[in-house]
Amino acid sequence: MLWCIVLWGTGLRKAPRLTSGDWMSLAPIGLFAAAAHGGSVLALGAGAVSFAQIVKACEPVFAAVVALAVPPIETKPALAYMMLLVIVGGVGLACVKEGKGVEFNVFAFGWASFANLAAALKGKLGKDKTHQLKAQKDKNMDSANVYAVMNILSALWTLLVVLGTEASDLKATWDHSVADGAAACKKDAASPKCYGGAPPQRPTPRPAPHPRRRSDTAS
Repeated sequence: MLWCIVLWGTGLRKAPRLTSGDWMSLAPIGLFAAAAHGGSVLALGAGAVSFAQIVKACEPVFAAVVALAVPPIETKPALAYMMLLVIVGGVGLACVKEGKGVEFNVFAFGWASFANLAAALKGKLGKDKTHQLKAQKDKNMDSANVYAVMNILSALWTLLVVLGTEASDLKATWDHSVADGAAACKKDAASPKCYGGAPPQRPTPRPAPHPRRRSDTAS
């Protein structure tokens, strides 16, 4: 996000020319992008990484359902829907471990499914709007700028959620970190947790041995 702003500010890339109405129409798409990313991260933290990635592989199934449920209705060829059965079967087979049965984490499955649904809605609602903006050449909304704008909106939505849920704990977290660093400094001044502490002491180099004299060698 910051890199795109630098490119736009320096003129190395043409900045998008969006009206307030354009930003408002893109805001829900950015919200779904943030939800998809947040759900994926929470799924990885709720259970095994492998299981979360397995459930994430079902995203095409969610996209197909959203395409049929949210107008305008989009249908795919019958063969495409048959391939979804293969995906679901592969995901179910991947959840089975030899000798251990099915390994299933409800929280990881829920958050991964939430991420899949948000990603499907982002794709469904964003496709028409982004195509309209790309068609208007005066707005400078090529593929790179569309991606940048979506990530900026996603970051802003994420920041709002984080501030709304974590702002009350920021001071306590900061105080805990400071206390943890102070305890580490008392124990070991060279600890990585000791911010601004004394640098680690380097070993003193040993002096090189003096060469022997010829008289000593002769004797």
